[in-house]
Amino acid sequence: MAISNPHKRLLDTYDDLIGNPDEVDVQFLHTVLAQCGLPYRSLGAAVDVYERKVGFASMVVQSGHLMDPSNGNMVRQGIPYGPKPRLLLIHLCSEAVKRQSPQVFIGDSMSAFMKDLGLPVTGRTISTFKEQMNRLVASHITLGMFYPGGGATTLPSMNPISKFDVWFPSDPEQKVLWESEITLNGEFYKSLLNHAVPMDMRAVQSLQHNARALDVYMWLTYRLPQLRRDTKITWGGLQSQFGLEGGDVKSFKRAFKTSMRQALLVYPDAKVESVDGGIVIKHSEPAVAKKTSVQITKAFKRKRI
Repeated sequence: MAISNPHKRLLDTYDDLIGNPDEVDVQFLHTVLAQCGLPYRSLGAAVDVYERKVGFASMVVQSGHLMDPSNGNMVRQGIPYGPKPRLLLIHLCSEAVKRQSPQVFIGDSMSAFMKDLGLPVTGRTISTFKEQMNRLVASHITLGMFYPGGGATTLPSMNPISKFDVWFPSDPEQKVLWESEITLNGEFYKSLLNHAVPMDMRAVQSLQHNARALDVYMWLTYRLPQLRRDTKITWGGLQSQFGLEGGDVKSFKRAFKTSMRQALLVYPDAKVESVDGGIVIKHSEPAVAKKTSVQITKAFKRKRI
């Protein structure tokens, strides 16, 4: 697929992607989450269940509740959406894989944590990030993987985050006096260690403002290295994975092509071709060499940092 008129920010990232990333530049995500993305926009207060099925992977997200610290009442949270919960999931999965531990320690202030995720620290961004973090923490998620020829694995309804000891003051710059940590669910963590997709952090951060482009990049990093033959995916198939249910096909095509161009810009080895009726994906070199990702996890395990 041809790349035309890319944003300067993505061009700068593309220049930085020459060579293989080092240990601080590799991130990880569960294979099911790399295929089944969260919604791109709010589904509205009335929607409390979201489902996505892609190939042999499935995900169901149910909204949950959190306690309001000001009055002790349980408040229903919505379904998480947009790029921020995706970035948070990538960060948590990455730290867990690298450190070989379900416990993830985060920054001592909201602004420090957001900077770790590559997010700008502004009033509007802080407010949106808090909201999406609450939605994700409260959600119950069911992940499933079907194996051709028989068999399936289901991680029962849970939240990937089992413990959330994070207490941020109202001032995002104010530091807390104790370490904040997030603990991943045990079953999710064990599954993650066996089904982690390595990605280039520089590519992820360059796409942080476009949830669909981020989804396309994560999907390609998982799918392309595994292909044994060229595979055509129709516009209908692409829309069911990267579109809005019942959305206009013409509008989807336009939005998807933009997101695909951005994803290809930061995954230059990806082999994707536009054809009549859809796209053809071909076997490609991994976005991050397997040897490199294995070396990284071993190095972090030795350091126990």
